[in-house]
Amino acid sequence: MKLKTIANTVENITGVNIFEQTRRRDVIELRSMVNTYLSKTLNMKLMAIVNDYKKNGYNTTHPSVIHSINTYPTHSFYNRDLELIYESLLNDTKLNILNKIQNLTPEQVEKVEAIISE
Repeated sequence: MKLKTIANTVENITGVNIFEQTRRRDVIELRSMVNTYLSKTLNMKLMAIVNDYKKNGYNTTHPSVIHSINTYPTHSFYNRDLELIYESLLNDTKLNILNKIQNLTPEQVEKVEAIISE
């Protein structure tokens, strides 16, 4: 569950839970950044992103993810901190390792995350 790991990293940096069911600007902007990261950097399919959100208890749809990705440039233009957080995600060793290992089952990913976290 790459999304859970990314969400935990974002929450450690910002203190904001992206799985919160709200329309607060800070949550929406961070969710937009995470969706962009998942789509562009990790090359996840949109439905895989939606399914990952559902596994984590957040209800979203395919069009919502598309809209979120499309609005990220606007969010990052007005909130420069988003780019800094995005860069920190790109430089996070744990996330880079998970990105390199593409064909693992969710159980295997959890085992790798447990090893990295130790």
